[in-house]
Amino acid sequence: MKPLVYYIFCILLAVPALLSAKVDLQALKAELNKEPKSPEKVTKLIDASKKSYEEYPQEAIKFADEALKLATELKDRNGIVNAHSHLGLLYVNKKSENFEEAQRNLIRAINLKNRLAREDSKYNPVSISKDYRLLAFIMESEKKQEKALEYYQRGVTYAVDGKDKMEQIHGFNSIGDILNKMNKHEGALLAFNRSLRLANELGLASQVREIENKRETTRTLLNNFIEKQEYVMELENIEEEIEFVKDSLTKEITKEQESKQILISEKELLENERAKKEAEIKAKEQQVKAQEQALLAQEAEKRNYIIGGAAGLILFLMIIIGLTSRIRAKKKANEAIQLEKQKSDDLLLNILPENVADELKESGKVMPSFHEEVSILFTDFKGFTSIATKLEPGHLIQKLETAFEAFDDIIDKYGLEKIKTIGDAYMAVANLTRNDPHHAINAVAAAMEMQEFMDQWIGRQKRKGEEIWELRIGIHSGPVVAGVIGQKKFAYDIWGDAVNVASRVESSGEAGKVNISADTYELVKSYCSFEDKRTVRVKNKGMVDMYFVTDITARRRPKPQTSPSKVRKKKRWF
Repeated sequence: MKPLVYYIFCILLAVPALLSAKVDLQALKAELNKEPKSPEKVTKLIDASKKSYEEYPQEAIKFADEALKLATELKDRNGIVNAHSHLGLLYVNKKSENFEEAQRNLIRAINLKNRLAREDSKYNPVSISKDYRLLAFIMESEKKQEKALEYYQRGVTYAVDGKDKMEQIHGFNSIGDILNKMNKHEGALLAFNRSLRLANELGLASQVREIENKRETTRTLLNNFIEKQEYVMELENIEEEIEFVKDSLTKEITKEQESKQILISEKELLENERAKKEAEIKAKEQQVKAQEQALLAQEAEKRNYIIGGAAGLILFLMIIIGLTSRIRAKKKANEAIQLEKQKSDDLLLNILPENVADELKESGKVMPSFHEEVSILFTDFKGFTSIATKLEPGHLIQKLETAFEAFDDIIDKYGLEKIKTIGDAYMAVANLTRNDPHHAINAVAAAMEMQEFMDQWIGRQKRKGEEIWELRIGIHSGPVVAGVIGQKKFAYDIWGDAVNVASRVESSGEAGKVNISADTYELVKSYCSFEDKRTVRVKNKGMVDMYFVTDITARRRPKPQTSPSKVRKKKRWF
């Protein structure tokens, strides 16, 4: 649908023809030929163009062209301006539609009118506003929405300068319409509000009703658009998670196939060991039941022998002995079952946090949980792919195990929860399974101790002439959702935008340093010293502020959140 401005200008062109009788073209030309060359003739040529357009559109354009040539010859600036404006209007109309010529003439008219306005402070800028609205209509017809919006906005500016409220109403209505087409409904709502206020001031009842209808339609579009955007954001988050997993898997595939197979085999071995232990527990239970049945049978047989005897005391003693044997056997069987159950529980705790494991054992499933603020720690070895190609698979796994065992001890010490390892990447979270008000500084302290361990390890590697392993660490704080996925070989994991940001912070860091986001910095700035802030472009997030931690200061140090059952006699940062 063409905008309101189009029909307004069509009506403006048609009005002179409707108000007059049929045009006598020959008489009109004869009358103009008698006129001497003057600014008055320029005006009459433009009037003739307006009168003849409805019946003779091509002749009307010729009159306007002649007016422009004469005004140029006479150096009549007002005539030149009026001729260009009129030609622009003629070429916009459907009878002589030529948007290229219309645009050229309108831009020329606007430039000349601006020059006249600078020279004469009394010059009315409203005509410039109308020219800009015509230009905007041309841009809309050519699907150039951004340019059309720019021209409508310029037109409104000139209408405001000229204090023409009616022209402002038309301008704001056009801006609202095009912003709705561009899905910028909030801006459209503001434009219609401005237009409605002006229409009320002028007492234009029909205009008020029309604008109120547009405003209500825009509110509906805005609500629908917000709901759609929220849905799109959810899809983008899901796609981001999928992309993260794909990146991790692609990184693993590029490594030595034998190394990958060994890592997978270890996981399968752990699952098989657990299944084996469960089978052994069931076998033990069956064995205990069989022993109980055998004891009962033996007791029954003994009672049959004793009944024939006359010694009541001997019968009593035999029963006592049988019961005692049964109790001892049952106690030993229960102890064996308890031992195997403890082994199975310990194996489960190596896979899941304690509270999650308890929930899984009690209900057979784990409900997802939202955590408003946690601190996520990612590590990655620099150049691990090239290192892996130079080492034997067994030696490679041994090295990784040495590093990850040390990391396990450190995060245990500071109350973090290990989530998973993916190849050479290690992920842990603070404030996930316990209430830790100092989760951010505990995560930073754990990261600093990891780098301290790596410094000592690198020293040993250098003395042995071995390949140097350097570590990058990134930390970000924010909300996540945690839960268990899968029914077979299940895994405890976390999701959310904060996880993606933490990964990007780690990959944007440097080997041997602890890189943290601005959100984490706000939580730990009172406890640490830092290098100068850096701003890094992050995929899908734009520019993100980051800081390298240089030291943990001696002021206001909270105690690490160490579980009483896992106290270790290693060096602490606090």
